[in-house]
Amino acid sequence: LLAVLGCARLPARTRDALEGAAIVGVPAGSAAFLGRSLLAWLRGGGSGGGPPKAGSGVVAILLNMWRQTPEELRNSVTLDRMMQLYVRSEAQRLTNIRAGQNRRKGNPGPEMSIAKLAFAELNQEVLTAAVDMMGMGGQVGFDYTFRRPENLSADGSENGVQHGFLRVRANSIEGGTSEIMRNILGEQVLGLPGEPRVDKDVPWIEVPRS
Repeated sequence: LLAVLGCARLPARTRDALEGAAIVGVPAGSAAFLGRSLLAWLRGGGSGGGPPKAGSGVVAILLNMWRQTPEELRNSVTLDRMMQLYVRSEAQRLTNIRAGQNRRKGNPGPEMSIAKLAFAELNQEVLTAAVDMMGMGGQVGFDYTFRRPENLSADGSENGVQHGFLRVRANSIEGGTSEIMRNILGEQVLGLPGEPRVDKDVPWIEVPRS
C-alpha cells in the first residue's frame, strides 16, 4: 500500500502517526497492521498531530474568501451556504476527535467510515462553493497541465482553489469509495441486510471469472 503513495512525500507528522498507530488484535509489523493503519489514516483525512482547531481545514478557504469579499458584494444566499458548510465541518471535526480518542483507548468504532464519507462530500461541496464565490474568475486563469504531485494532499487547496476543486473529485474514490462506505455503515453499523453475495464463502481463487 505504501507503494501507492510512492509518488508523494509524506510529512514527518504523518509518518509518525502511521508508525504509532495501534490496531487491536493485529501484530505490529504485519501486512494487516500496515494496511489497516494506512486505511484508517486515509479515511480519517490523512492527518497527524493534535486535534484540529475550529474553522480549520478546507472550510477555512471559504472563511478567508468571505472576509476578503467587499461588503457591497456579499449576499445572504452565499452566507447561508457558507454557514451550512461550516456547521458540517465542525460536526466532522468533533467526530474525528472522538474517533481518535476511541482509537487510543483501544476501542475503535465506525467513526472513521462516517468521517471518510462526510470528508469526501464536504470537501467537494466546499471547493465547489469556493469556485462559485470567485464568479467568472473561477473559470479562467488556471493551468490545467498535469503534474505529478511531490507532496501528499487530501484537498490540493494549497495550490489554489481551482486546483483544489479538481483534486477533491478523487476524495470519493480513494481510501474506499463513498459507495463502499455506505455499505459498511448500512450493514455493520445500522444492521441493514447486505446485498446478495453468492460467493461470500467461496475462496477467492475459486470465484468464477469471465
